[in-house]
Amino acid sequence: MRIDRFAAVVSSIGTFSATVIILFTLFELGNQRKSAYKPDLVFGKKDFYIYANKSTNTADIWSPIPLTRSDFKQVKHPTPMLLNLYNIGMGAAKTITANWKLDIDGSINTIKELDTKKQYVIVTENQLLKISHLGHKTWIPIPSADLFDYILPAHVEKEPHKLMLPYLYQFFTSIIFTLSSEKAQEFTYPSSPKFKVILNYFDIGNNEHKKEFSIDIRPGLTILEKDRALAEITGTIELKETK
Repeated sequence: MRIDRFAAVVSSIGTFSATVIILFTLFELGNQRKSAYKPDLVFGKKDFYIYANKSTNTADIWSPIPLTRSDFKQVKHPTPMLLNLYNIGMGAAKTITANWKLDIDGSINTIKELDTKKQYVIVTENQLLKISHLGHKTWIPIPSADLFDYILPAHVEKEPHKLMLPYLYQFFTSIIFTLSSEKAQEFTYPSSPKFKVILNYFDIGNNEHKKEFSIDIRPGLTILEKDRALAEITGTIELKETK
C-alpha cells in the first residue's frame, strides 16, 4: 500500500510539473506572438539652420539644410520643419494620434522677461495667437493633434513618416534666441520652450500603446552681427522619450 501511495504521489507531482511547463510554454508563446506584431515608434534627430530675417528683425528663417543669402528669396516663409518618425518594432502601428503640448504661458513669460524694449505683443484670439512686432502682425494656430492611419515597420518601409513640427514652437524659439542675443553681453543659449508630443497608437491586435517625447533644441554654431543681432544659429532637434 505504501508503495502504491508513493507511486501515486510521484505520478501526481509529475503531472502537475508537466502542466506547469505547458502553461509556461503557452504563456511564452503568447508573449512572443504579441512581440511579433508590436510596433515601436521613435523620432530621429533633425538638423536645423536658423537665419536672420531682415524684414522682421527676427531670426525666423528655418531650414533643414544650409542656405546662402541668395537662397532666402526662394525659401518659403514660414518654412516647416519635418520630423522623421520611425517604426522600429516588428509590426505595423495604426490609428496614430500625435498630441502636441506646448507651455504657451511659460513661453510668453520668457519672451516678456527678455523683451526689455517691448517689441513683441502676444495675445490669444480663439485658437490663434496674434503676435505683433514692429508693425507686423502674425496669426499662428495653437497646435493640438495630428492624425494619421498607419506606419509600417522600418524593415518594410524604409522612408520615415514625416511629421511637421508646429510652427508656433519654431516662432517662439526664434523670438527667444533673437532677444537673448540682443540682451546678453556674451551670448548664452537660452532654454528652448517646453514642448512635448504624446503618441497614441494601436497594433494589429488592437492593443493600445502610448509614448511621450520631450523636444530638446541643441544649438551648435552661432554667428552674431557687429550690432549683436543674431545672424545665424545651427544645431540639432532631439525628441527624447520620457514615458
